[in-house]
Amino acid sequence: MRRERASDGAAGPGADDPVPGPVAARFGTRFLLPMLVGTSLNPINATLMAIAIVPISRSFGVGLSTATWLIAGFYLAAVTVQPIAGGLADRASPRTVFAVGLVVVGASSVLGALAPSLTVLIVARVLQGVGTAVAYPSALAMLHRHAAQITSDGVARALGALAITGQVIGAVAPPLGAALIGLVGWRITLLVNVPIVITTLVMTLRWLPRSDAVGPAPAASGLRRRLAAFDLPGLALLGGSLSLLFVFLLQLGRPRWLLLGACVALLAAFVGWERRTTNPVVDVMIVTRHPALGWTFLRNGASAVVVVGMFVSLPQWLQNGRGFTAPVAGLIMLPMCLIGTLCALWASRRLSYRLPLLVAHVAMLAGVALLLTLDESTPVWGLLAVAGALGISVGLTGVANQAAMFTQAPGASAGTAAGIFRMTWYLGSIVATGLIGAMLGSAADVAGLTALSRVFVVIAALLLVADLAVTAVQRRAPAAA
Repeated sequence: MRRERASDGAAGPGADDPVPGPVAARFGTRFLLPMLVGTSLNPINATLMAIAIVPISRSFGVGLSTATWLIAGFYLAAVTVQPIAGGLADRASPRTVFAVGLVVVGASSVLGALAPSLTVLIVARVLQGVGTAVAYPSALAMLHRHAAQITSDGVARALGALAITGQVIGAVAPPLGAALIGLVGWRITLLVNVPIVITTLVMTLRWLPRSDAVGPAPAASGLRRRLAAFDLPGLALLGGSLSLLFVFLLQLGRPRWLLLGACVALLAAFVGWERRTTNPVVDVMIVTRHPALGWTFLRNGASAVVVVGMFVSLPQWLQNGRGFTAPVAGLIMLPMCLIGTLCALWASRRLSYRLPLLVAHVAMLAGVALLLTLDESTPVWGLLAVAGALGISVGLTGVANQAAMFTQAPGASAGTAAGIFRMTWYLGSIVATGLIGAMLGSAADVAGLTALSRVFVVIAALLLVADLAVTAVQRRAPAAA
């Protein structure tokens, strides 16, 4: 995967030339470290909320189904902001966009830590989603813009490090977050962002080089032309449809089908507009031009339903259904994160994504099937074994799907493909949140976990069967693959 990205021109002209000592130092660790820490804020805040949501619901006296807005709002903001952030990073200085995102994360974290009500906390979480979503496209824009000053091996290491960071955070954040919650309370999970943001902001301003915009500039400097460059109608249609989908999914227990119909209508209008406009926020036709890439997008979103669903629902059941404290629930989740990190490291070293995907889907089906066996009498070692089995699919799924996306995406549309790829993951995460709210409910008992696990089993089985069928077709027609 890394070698292919360099050969596609991601490293830019002269990437393989020797880099002088001062330039190598400038674009070495100091160049990569702020981007790694900044992009880690998204998985940090997503992971910590999975542990903190039960104490938060108890603190404000609300049910878990209501508190899930804290997770869904975060994902909804992230999925909507991704294309906007990418456009801003292309048309402006990505360093500036990256820094502004950090400021938004810091301010929203302080707001959330001081929140007197759940409503204020939800607003803070939405702003957190906006700020953390800015980091990833801005970091990739900076890496691509300055790739000519870095060796191709350096670019490859940077891409690999960005891919693995989320897995490492997943291993470290749950036990540390659970320990902090046990010692200080849930508000510390928001305040922990402040020193990270301040440190990263200082590193960004001191170490990351300034760069001018290289994206397409508007023909005139008028406000109307500049706004048109960001496809505001497309963004409005996309944001509106996702918001309706968000509300519908969070009320799956009592579905409001009118909302779903309005969502479908807005999505159809969005696709129609994006096909006609000269500056689409999302190139929706890339799926028809590259069917294999379209399947990767669909597989990525479906995988997110299961992976995020497992990662969020299991800690809730451990705390409410089994009565474990937040620190103990975090420790039980630790094998999932550690094994996931090891599997991600193994998968990131391979160019071929077919074997990791096959192993991921087999492990996913086995892991969610084991969830059906859990009840109040399951011993702790059994819970640890289930978490370990689930960790295999957690670690392999993201890295393998990302490898497939980079392999299948045409070089000229790599950024568009990456944006849609991230969007499908967030959409799957929102679906998972809705299912958890509808099936696990406020009680988070074994009956709710069993019902949720049955849905996961169906999705995992379909993924495995579909991927085996696609692999068989590709082997019969290698030229089409």
